[in-house]
Amino acid sequence: MANIGGVIEAYAGLPADAVAVGAAYFLRPSGQLYFRNNVIATGVAKAMGDWDNNYYFVTYVTSAGAVYRYGVGDRSDAGKTWGPIQWTAVPGSSTPVGHAFVLAPSGDLYYGNDKIASNISSASGWALNTWKGQASLIAKDGTTRMFLDDGSRSFTNLTTNFAGATALVAGYFLKADGTLFYQDSQVATGVQAAQGNIKDAAKASIVLKNGVVEQATGTSLSAPYPAVPVKPSPVGHAFVLAPSGDLYYANDKIASNISSASGWTLNTWKGQASMIAKDGTARMFLDDGSRTFTNLTTNFAGATALVGGYFFTSDGKVFYQDTQVATGVQAAQGNIKDAAKASIVLSNGLAEQANGSSVVATFAVIANRPKAVGGGFCLTPGGNLYYGSSQVLSSVASAVGWGAAGTPICSALGTDGKVRKIQWSNGSASTTTLSTDFSGALVLGGGYILAASGALYLGDTAVETQAITAQGTQGSTSIASYTKYAC
Repeated sequence: MANIGGVIEAYAGLPADAVAVGAAYFLRPSGQLYFRNNVIATGVAKAMGDWDNNYYFVTYVTSAGAVYRYGVGDRSDAGKTWGPIQWTAVPGSSTPVGHAFVLAPSGDLYYGNDKIASNISSASGWALNTWKGQASLIAKDGTTRMFLDDGSRSFTNLTTNFAGATALVAGYFLKADGTLFYQDSQVATGVQAAQGNIKDAAKASIVLKNGVVEQATGTSLSAPYPAVPVKPSPVGHAFVLAPSGDLYYANDKIASNISSASGWTLNTWKGQASMIAKDGTARMFLDDGSRTFTNLTTNFAGATALVGGYFFTSDGKVFYQDTQVATGVQAAQGNIKDAAKASIVLSNGLAEQANGSSVVATFAVIANRPKAVGGGFCLTPGGNLYYGSSQVLSSVASAVGWGAAGTPICSALGTDGKVRKIQWSNGSASTTTLSTDFSGALVLGGGYILAASGALYLGDTAVETQAITAQGTQGSTSIASYTKYAC
């Protein structure tokens, strides 16, 4: 999804692993760069999108070491594209830092294909509402300048030394000690995170270390945002986690820099908790009078601490303290009575029960609960497609069935990216495999497929190239309704 001028746009077919990089551009770990749900480049390592003068722009670096800028027109320029233009002078190991600015590992800062500064440690670029490129840049010795492309490409020196600071959009600077500046003027202290933005004026969104959220316009702070949750969250028993990362046991702070924690009470009524620090180090806490901590050896960065000493990692593994219990986990919940236990749901639909680090039971019946997909067809969580009680296909990722003139038909997307059309007639199934690779697509009724690129297919034939959403059906002929971009 993307927020375009306050309107939330949803992009059918955009892969779930795509990461937003700005201005309706998305980058997959595989290197595919999307504008909305259309692939515009492959082999991309880094990208950053921005809006400038009726165009959605993106600056991107390929894994082969080439740097490009590309744009898609909107409003009065709808239907137009700009580029891609390759900046051959920019090193291929560089990083886009906003608008047309790119920072090389050597510290050279480029504006388009032109080097404009050297020995830079941090920089941030943007376009003013007059469509003029501007940037803030911090040299490795802490000296700082503002750059403006006003025809003469002028620099303005600031007096504050920002050694070790981060340059933000719109002329804001966040120092390592949590002090936020707008150019040479101090705006706030005790800042945990900040982000600058600009339209008619420079603004910054600020999160303080005490959890308060504020907005700055230039050097002036507005009132805190009361709708933004700033209160600490209970995480079990008498444990409370503050937005700052401070973990409290009742009224006492027992740890800092915590990203995830879970608390409970043992059957001896002693409080216990598992906690993960922001750097991934994990500890167990026990209130045994002396309030002891036990360090774990596994790094659980990005994981979730569960009740009972379980940890659920972002790659789908469950650990009991330092011991791996299960892989391919979709969801898990810990509990404790006389011993630590966990209920685990695997991505294949099976459910397991763990006692400590041992899986003691598997509930296979859950895997056999099929989902009706239409036309008398059902799909199990394990990927088996049935018509009635007869299995007609395996290794199916998704399927849609319908009836055409009394004949049950189903389109099934396989885990291999192929779509197969199954027709049930005279007590048996006939299968036709389409030749197109439909990986990441949505199968629809009537034999239609909405590809990840936004192309709408009927069988192997593309009937539309820029569909956002679609729905198909079949009477005497196949019919689809769809929405598309206005170009």
